Amino acid sequence: MTEQTPTFVMAVPWFPARAAMAARLRRAIDAQIIWDTTHNINDTFRAALAAAGDAGAIFLEEDAHPVVDWRAKVEARIAQRPDEVQQFYTCGFMIGPRKRPGRMPGESFVANVCFYLPPGGARSLLDFSVGWEHKHASDGLAKAADITVAHWLVAHGWDYWLSAPSLVQHSDGVSMVDYRRPRIRRTRYLDGELAQL
Repeated sequence: MTEQTPTFVMAVPWFPARAAMAARLRRAIDAQIIWDTTHNINDTFRAALAAAGDAGAIFLEEDAHPVVDWRAKVEARIAQRPDEVQQFYTCGFMIGPRKRPGRMPGESFVANVCFYLPPGGARSLLDFSVGWEHKHASDGLAKAADITVAHWLVAHGWDYWLSAPSLVQHSDGVSMVDYRRPRIRRTRYLDGELAQL
């Protein structure tokens, strides 16, 4: 049996509903929870990247709801493209009517709901993110860790693979990044039924 890809769930402990979601998700997909201890998503994101080290790793937000057989499906997709950044959450504005996977330009990366970094990717992104957050502290971009990923991809001239249909659903609720965002940010393109958590 192949060893499974290290998996990290980024979570906030001070909202009981989100903490409970994180615990259920951890059990369902066999992941390690990285708790936000500073009220700063970038600190939590960097802690998850540091925990991954040089390994290829999967990262999820605690409000990701996996499909049935998520682990088998995600490992199969990683095996097809082990050396590429892969996005496993696909919402309509990302893929439009195609509902198919495809190569996407780095600047289009959005939503850290569920994604994969290949070996060495977490370390590289960790190194990049410290200076990037400092540079963008005053313009508001540093509030969203997914924007960091997009800028890191662009800085290296890399694309990513949009792996469709989605392997997770985005749970409804207030955004931790910006409360003005819509409460419902679901995908219409799921790879099967949602798992019981």
